[in-house]
Amino acid sequence: MNGMPNVELLRATLEYVESHPDEWHQRHWRCDTAMCFAGHAAVLAGGVWVDSYPYEDEYMVAEDADDDSFLQGPDGNIHVEYRAQRVLGLDAEQADRLFSSFNDLDQIRAIVAELCAPEADDET
Repeated sequence: MNGMPNVELLRATLEYVESHPDEWHQRHWRCDTAMCFAGHAAVLAGGVWVDSYPYEDEYMVAEDADDDSFLQGPDGNIHVEYRAQRVLGLDAEQADRLFSSFNDLDQIRAIVAELCAPEADDET
């Protein structure tokens, strides 16, 4: 994971969560019709959920770009946390902060703004 945030996907995920509050639940990767920020980012990036118990709530079908060291479960699937970290271009520390189950929407907005801030510096 490179630590160079995917600003476009960060903003699109935040916009989706803000526009669909009934589909956002930060304390679960995926439950019923709701997902956390990481789940939404992974889905918006084209991720496909595994559809077999007990992996359907946390695992996505592996893609070639996924790091082999994070593949697990049947058929080498990947946990949504690692998929979201990759597609969002975050390092482990950034992902841990953003994906925390204790974050409310205001905290997520602040973290996304901070992660997107370097882009503003590049434009000056």
